Amino acid sequence: MAIYRTASVLVVVLVRVSSVPSSSLTNSRTKTARGNVLIYGPIIRVSPHEVHIVDLEFLDTIYSSSKARNKDPWRVKTLDVAQSVGDSADHELHRRRRASLVPFFSKPAVSKIERVIKQKLYSLHDVFDVYKFEGRPINLCDLYFGFTQDIVKNYCFGHDEELISDMGRAKQARNQLTTFMMHSHINVHFGWINRTLRKLPAAMLKFASPGLYEFQSFAKKLFGLILLVLDEQNKTTANRSDGHAIPTLFHELRDSNLLPAGDKTATRLLNEAILIVTAGSESLHKSLFIIHYHLLDNPDVLRKLRAELRLVAIDASWNDLERLPYLTAVIAEGNRLNFGLTGRNSRNAPHEDLKYGEYVIPAGTPMSTMSMFVNCNEELYPDPWTFRPERWLDGVANERRKFMMSFGKGARRCLGVNLAHMIMYKTIAKVSTYNLDLYQTDARDVIFLHEYMTAQPRLDSKGVRAVVKDTRYMDDCNKGFH
Repeated sequence: MAIYRTASVLVVVLVRVSSVPSSSLTNSRTKTARGNVLIYGPIIRVSPHEVHIVDLEFLDTIYSSSKARNKDPWRVKTLDVAQSVGDSADHELHRRRRASLVPFFSKPAVSKIERVIKQKLYSLHDVFDVYKFEGRPINLCDLYFGFTQDIVKNYCFGHDEELISDMGRAKQARNQLTTFMMHSHINVHFGWINRTLRKLPAAMLKFASPGLYEFQSFAKKLFGLILLVLDEQNKTTANRSDGHAIPTLFHELRDSNLLPAGDKTATRLLNEAILIVTAGSESLHKSLFIIHYHLLDNPDVLRKLRAELRLVAIDASWNDLERLPYLTAVIAEGNRLNFGLTGRNSRNAPHEDLKYGEYVIPAGTPMSTMSMFVNCNEELYPDPWTFRPERWLDGVANERRKFMMSFGKGARRCLGVNLAHMIMYKTIAKVSTYNLDLYQTDARDVIFLHEYMTAQPRLDSKGVRAVVKDTRYMDDCNKGFH
């Protein structure tokens, strides 16, 4: 970023972190499960104004829960939703906006839509039945994207597009978001390109940048939903598509006493909607297809999980499922290999100098680490690229959980973790009872090979595909499921 600044500012920034070694000065080689990797550290300068630190003991300093931490304004350009809570760079602004959302993402609040998830699971079951009847392989990536985006939109607005019932539209929506995210790094460095393209007529934009065109279409649909929420005629609680009047997230934000009028504008709420819907569906569907792949690829793991599910009823509640240790371990391991945000998720301490070893990190200096360095730390997770739920059942599992980065850390930790967990527990408990065989799919379709905000597999991947053998449970080890 410094090359875009004036020379005088650049000099100041260079001086501020010049005591921290650059990568060319501190290289060393380490061996990981993925081969020999050149690393520098544990602290290096990754730009004239930012330091990167790989140290588990320093995580709570970078991502503090109790002290002010700003986001680097340069790092909030990826989705161009700087007015959303997640991309509010200033600590106090973020704290205020987050406070308006916290009650709606609490465990009691999330539990209110367990019935909605149950209904979507019926739709999911119907899709599996159709593919079983037709004998065609099902794409679990597309399936879970449509499934999760439907639930997140329903939570936000009270209704959804029923992508789960149309795999073609689900595939299109997933590809559109993936294409847009693959250009996220260009957005950071050359944001003016997208800003210029957005000014083009729709037909020209579709030709010049199909990914951006599709994303703009997605944003316009969300904007229409926001305008409906703000419509004075809809001042009462919205009726959901299932006929039940349960408060929705954006109706609650509209009526919140914690937000000033300036934070309730259509544009600001659109920023919030884009972030919540994209982050919710992107991250959550990945955890689901990663877990499902590994269950199908590891029959012993699937057998253990099915045996444990025998202990609960067919339609067990989220609370009952959370008490199952092996299911909990399977979900934790899937989340670990999802990685969440995969780039340098930087913070800065605006009011204090920090010290790391012999180095002083001046106030306002961005500090970062990457989730891969934590979630695949070989001391915490031996053989880290292997799916092994048992690692969450030993005596140090709670210690590992402290360092999990898939949902972020600190005061900016993902708000949607309760919603995500409820969906994962209910879904994995259900689909693990089905009999599927992987189809032309291997580990390269789920492993982290490319970094585009989130982990991406090989670029020519067709997704996790499977042939549905039966949607009735066929192993007598679990009499509670069918």
